Amino acid sequence: MPATGKAKTRRQRVEAREGAILRSAAELFARHEVDAVTMGAIARRAGVAEGTVYLYFESKVALVHAVVEAFYSGLTEQAAAGVRKIRDTRRRLEFLAEHHVTRLIEQRYILFAFPGKSLSEPDGEAYRLNRTYVAVFDDVIREGVDRGEIRDDVPLWVLRDMFYGSLEYAARTSLLGGKQRDRRDGRRAVRGLMAVLERGVIRPKSDETVELARSSTMEGITARLESVADRLELVEARTGTARSRASRRAPGK
Repeated sequence: MPATGKAKTRRQRVEAREGAILRSAAELFARHEVDAVTMGAIARRAGVAEGTVYLYFESKVALVHAVVEAFYSGLTEQAAAGVRKIRDTRRRLEFLAEHHVTRLIEQRYILFAFPGKSLSEPDGEAYRLNRTYVAVFDDVIREGVDRGEIRDDVPLWVLRDMFYGSLEYAARTSLLGGKQRDRRDGRRAVRGLMAVLERGVIRPKSDETVELARSSTMEGITARLESVADRLELVEARTGTARSRASRRAPGK
């Protein structure tokens, strides 16, 4: 086998082993508090020796950081992908709320792995990961304001803190109450948050905003084409009627 082939195979084995360790750690961190999970337990779940884990991650802290970073990366990608499929701002916000609170309850120990204060430290890893994630929400709000669907007199940071803060508080309350992974609690939190947004943040849809939203979609294009076709049919019908009348009035008829 060529040397490059051997190198590729070794690299694949290394990447596969590292991936197995990360997945095993993530699965255990999803079920137990981080402090309660040992490196030995992670190694056994990954099917490797405990010493092998330290070849890839110099400490448990390094492994936790890698798991959290991978989790936030997936969380952000899923949020962005979901938003791209939705045009309506209200539905986008509802999707983001459901996405966040569901993942928060399912993966509570991963999301709460960093101390709360680290989110406010601009130089910290948690701050960077969180800012990248909530940027999806920020873009939805900015676009909603531009489209006239969101009030423009409420600071973005206030909306962001209200949105995520209320969901995280609801999730923590649910977990502390012993209702672990109870999706009903998440749905209730989302409904309550959306009710508040609809009363104070999301603008009622006027004919103008509805037309603006529709005009940027295939549905809007189709609707306009159908409208043109209807008008042409109406003109043709009226023209035909007029011709018929003229024919009846013509001499010799």
